[in-house]
Amino acid sequence: MCLTEAFINLQPCYCCMDFVVVGDLHGWKPSVGSRDGDILCVGDVCSSELRPLIFKALKIRMKHPEHDLAWWDIIGKITAKDMSRLSWENGRKVLEAFNKTGKKTYLVPGNWDWMPGGLPWKFKTYPDLVKGLKNVHDVHMRAKNAGEYTIIGYGDHSGPELPQTKRDQKRAKDNEIMTLLKEEYNRTKRKLENLFKKAKKPVIFLTHNVPHGTRLDKILDRRSPRYGEHFGSVIVKELVQKYKPAVCVGGHMHAPFMKTKIDNTVCINAGYKAITGMSLPGPKFKVYKKASY
Repeated sequence: MCLTEAFINLQPCYCCMDFVVVGDLHGWKPSVGSRDGDILCVGDVCSSELRPLIFKALKIRMKHPEHDLAWWDIIGKITAKDMSRLSWENGRKVLEAFNKTGKKTYLVPGNWDWMPGGLPWKFKTYPDLVKGLKNVHDVHMRAKNAGEYTIIGYGDHSGPELPQTKRDQKRAKDNEIMTLLKEEYNRTKRKLENLFKKAKKPVIFLTHNVPHGTRLDKILDRRSPRYGEHFGSVIVKELVQKYKPAVCVGGHMHAPFMKTKIDNTVCINAGYKAITGMSLPGPKFKVYKKASY
């Protein structure tokens, strides 16, 4: 055996794997059954009829930091309960459709997917969304092997874990929550780092939000109170820089629907109601349905 052959035989051999990446769906059920590969879902499967109310409450809080107005204060809790239940039901229908394809769906929760504790009344939450669906795998803050790769998931985040602008830093200090934010940031990052350290295979980092301060995370929606800001995840960027996963698949930012690189790691924004084929190693991409804006 020549030295070249010996060297080649010592290298890990990673089989080609195909995935179907679906972006933020907001209640829309895409047709993915005929596509090759299991499904990577970045979250926000529940519908978002409440978005104008949430934006309205956010604008008021940003203008008047002393106010603690919630979106349900605008319409009343009775109507709010009905609207939140409809959103949850639409998300459940999306996951039931994925489950029926027989493909494995790897999922993290988005900010629309009703995590426990988010509302001041009893309601169905994210764990109920995936309950009883044998082909739907919740990978939030977990690691799960998928063939020759390990999927590490991180959802339930819609912006920087620590405030990045002077305005947000001032508000956090004025409301005396900066210490709590730092504690949660450290706790979350530590848990995810432990998953990366234990991974024996190349990692697919499946996240709801995209890395902060990149081409992927600038808010382009003029209706947003944060139009023009970079609002990605600080933790995602730091972990990509440190652990260099095979690929980072995120969403939340409906635009731009594109990819970029952090060092040698390809990071993608899966877009709004978009469907993309992804082949590993590579990664290589094929757009089946472009993002809607």
